[in-house]
Amino acid sequence: MNKHPILALSLLLLASCTQLNHLDMFSLKQQELQRLLLSQLEQQQGKGKMLGLPLTLTVQQLELQLAPDNKQQIELKLALGAEVDALFKPLHTDLKLHLSALPYFDDERNAIYLKNLTILDSSVGSGSSQLKLAPLSNEAKAILTQVLNRQPIYKLDCNKVTEKVLCGMPLTLVLQPGELLLKPNYSAR
Repeated sequence: MNKHPILALSLLLLASCTQLNHLDMFSLKQQELQRLLLSQLEQQQGKGKMLGLPLTLTVQQLELQLAPDNKQQIELKLALGAEVDALFKPLHTDLKLHLSALPYFDDERNAIYLKNLTILDSSVGSGSSQLKLAPLSNEAKAILTQVLNRQPIYKLDCNKVTEKVLCGMPLTLVLQPGELLLKPNYSAR
């Protein structure tokens, strides 16, 4: 007789876990994520080198799209200001980058990062500066890759009641058009 209640409880627990795998435990809307990422990138100046000369990038504008064409990726359209510290005078130009990236959730850090940045399109300045600064797109991508490798685009706040329960749980990241979801991933344990 004692086996039946235990069996029933076990089946109920198993069914609950199966149902939890299908719940959207946490979501970020595209506009919210765009605002957070723009704020983070505006606070930093990307530093690098182009043709051996010091380069500084500043983010002026960002447009973020989650799951374009239902792909599990994020697209970023950035307007950047670039300054190359040339020998006699600094060269200033504008740079527009259209990038794709793959988001992933790091369980140890409870944070979402971007990896595999790929240039989909780019344009640099206009006129004569376009010819002088042609390698700028690849250098800008490298600088942004460094920034995004060390800084998450979102980190769960384990002190918030709404996010605390997620901090100790294996999660999987799923993108839907306009929304990023974190769901329980019990197969990870």
